[in-house]
Amino acid sequence: MTSKITTNPDKEEYNRLVDHPIQSWAWGEFRQKMGATVNRFIIDDKFAGQVFFYSLPLLPLTVGHCPKINFTNQKLINHLRFLAKKKRAIFIKIEPQILNSKEMDKQLLSLKLSSGREIFSRYTMTIDLAQKEKDLLAGFVPKTRYNIGLAKRKGVEIVEDNSNSAFKTYWRLTQKTTARQGFYAHNQEYHQRMWQVMNQAKIAYLLKANYKKETLATWILFKFKNTLYYPYGASSRRHCNVMASNLLMWEAIRFGKKVGCQKFDLWGTPGPKPKQTDPWYGFHRFKAGYNPKIIELIGAYDLIINPGSYYLYQLADDFRRQWLKIKTKL
Repeated sequence: MTSKITTNPDKEEYNRLVDHPIQSWAWGEFRQKMGATVNRFIIDDKFAGQVFFYSLPLLPLTVGHCPKINFTNQKLINHLRFLAKKKRAIFIKIEPQILNSKEMDKQLLSLKLSSGREIFSRYTMTIDLAQKEKDLLAGFVPKTRYNIGLAKRKGVEIVEDNSNSAFKTYWRLTQKTTARQGFYAHNQEYHQRMWQVMNQAKIAYLLKANYKKETLATWILFKFKNTLYYPYGASSRRHCNVMASNLLMWEAIRFGKKVGCQKFDLWGTPGPKPKQTDPWYGFHRFKAGYNPKIIELIGAYDLIINPGSYYLYQLADDFRRQWLKIKTKL
């Protein structure tokens, strides 16, 4: 099976063929600044993608990650296998941005991939921004509509602010949010470089919810092609009675419509009916108030190159995850 592989693609042509900000050229630049080796490619002038390779501490080995790619076929797997061997990768984790189905699962397994542990959530929520504002509002749960109105009456203001000072406020609130919720978060360098690269590429935008000259919540939104995304958000517990985050979500929806988006991807949920004990349950309930559609993606699959090292890596990763859970509670 022959194929045309372009390994040094044109930036504009590459971006034309990918659909998700995690597969964008700019995201690849960001990951490079954080130490990853990035390999971009175009296959048969039809499909494009990038895979990130990360070096393992004290070992001459790497692991690969190919998230949010919009296609899977034998030509892709052949090229990823070639790159993996070249980079001495133990395996490459592939997380396609493709809807779940038995047929797709069968196809991926037929490509000699193994079901793997997800890094990105299998489920996401989307809002149809093609609707009129009044129809969107009518679809929200009554409590959500009430909270939006309450925030307006209390004087909460939502502003777009892409300045350095706004980012500093975002990072300060992110630290408070993760400490409060007991979540693991990337460090300041990660968020700083992500913001710089993605904002410069006109993909990332920052919205703030202000109340009495105090910022109560900040969100970083991604706009890529006709879709708005909500990957990062942080908030304060101060003045929680003014429901600033409810108004922030509504104004994010309006922002998406203003910049021509047809869809708002809320970037993950535990699933259709998460348990109340799930650490992400509160976020799920908040997003569910805006009447989104729950989408199930196909999940994660591993292209294993070195089975023995892969087994040891999984054991080490289990230990790392347990340590991070403990660390967030300390």
